[in-house]
Amino acid sequence: MEILKKIYSLYSTRGHKCDGCNLGEDCYSDGYRCIRSGLFFHKECATSNQDVCNAYHPQHMLKIKVVSNFEDVHGECKICRGKLPKMYYYCSICDFAIDLICARKEVVKNIDFPNTHKHRLSLVPKMIMFSCHICQLVDDRFPYACDICGLNFHKDCAESTPELSYSCHPKHPLKRLTRVPSYTNGKCCLCKSKLHILFYHCSICNFSVDVECAKNPPPLTLDHPKAHEHQLTLLPQRIFVLMLVEWIMIQILIYVFSAISWSIGVV
Repeated sequence: MEILKKIYSLYSTRGHKCDGCNLGEDCYSDGYRCIRSGLFFHKECATSNQDVCNAYHPQHMLKIKVVSNFEDVHGECKICRGKLPKMYYYCSICDFAIDLICARKEVVKNIDFPNTHKHRLSLVPKMIMFSCHICQLVDDRFPYACDICGLNFHKDCAESTPELSYSCHPKHPLKRLTRVPSYTNGKCCLCKSKLHILFYHCSICNFSVDVECAKNPPPLTLDHPKAHEHQLTLLPQRIFVLMLVEWIMIQILIYVFSAISWSIGVV
């Protein structure tokens, strides 16, 4: 908090998207806004630790860095590859940077029972060039390696399954793909994010979800929604479209019936 106050003039308020982590909340969150720049920081981001230990970079402590509103932020997070926000953790010795979100995530050091391999996989805690055994992509990140077979995997690839039953698309199972088909728009049908190395897809319905949406599907019901007084139930995509078409047809019939009735009344 003190290092943030040295650069920004803050007052307590609530806001949506945080400039410290680039994460936008669904509702207003407690935090701090700068009087001069208008930038907003979540309370959790503003009170982040000055330095942290991280399993991806165990050789040195990572120190927090705050960039002023007048400075451009260069580089990307070494974990998620996203653009670095105004606050991030940095090692000046190794030129290694990660954003606040990735710094908070628990690091899985071992995958004891991977879905795609018969042996335990262990995190290699340094950036090396490797070829993933599942997607075949040559990458320079942090692989999970099998010491017995000498194979390397991305974490998402190692934990993935060839086929997935998904609540938002119950009619057909989704297949694991590592290449985006040319007939798709290249985006997740739920969050609209760009599809990357690994995702799940139904070729019959042209339905795709990225790994994050596959891991965290929408809840089947909302018991206490803020925008409505009753419980809301998730409708799979195809059912929702059919209901929408049915509603449109009913509205058309009502309009036609009203027009005919008005015409007869005039005559």
